[in-house]
Amino acid sequence: MGITGLKANLYLFLSGRDLLSRKKRINFQLTRGLFVNGVMFSMLWAFGFPQLYILWVIAYLTVYMAIIRMRQIAEHAGVKDLYHLEPKYNTRSVPRGILGLLFVSPTDGLSYHCEHHAFMAVPTYNLKALHKLLKERGYYDDVELADNYLGVLKQVVR
Repeated sequence: MGITGLKANLYLFLSGRDLLSRKKRINFQLTRGLFVNGVMFSMLWAFGFPQLYILWVIAYLTVYMAIIRMRQIAEHAGVKDLYHLEPKYNTRSVPRGILGLLFVSPTDGLSYHCEHHAFMAVPTYNLKALHKLLKERGYYDDVELADNYLGVLKQVVR
């Protein structure tokens, strides 16, 4: 319904703080966002389709927020120990299937969040190979790995 998106954006605009870190955002970031949206609206207006801009806003406040929430749940909910310093215990990687491709993770490496936390310098496109290597070497032997996003749902709900 867009309530989460509205609340998040109201918080950002009224407080000037980032939603995750609660740190003050640089004014340039806010200005840049407003500028880009102004350009998009102006272009749509110039081409005679200003009403299409509302689709962008609706998608941002609803679908985008839902996807972000699903990713956060998949990456951090129901893990072995959320406060442990070892990434394999406080986050998870999910090999994505067709549902992951369509709704959560459009690029293949994006769903390997544990590897990203463990080796932040590794480029996204190499995270899948790193996941396979770590799995072969027994890194994940003491944690339950989900095969896909439906498997994550089963882990989180229990």
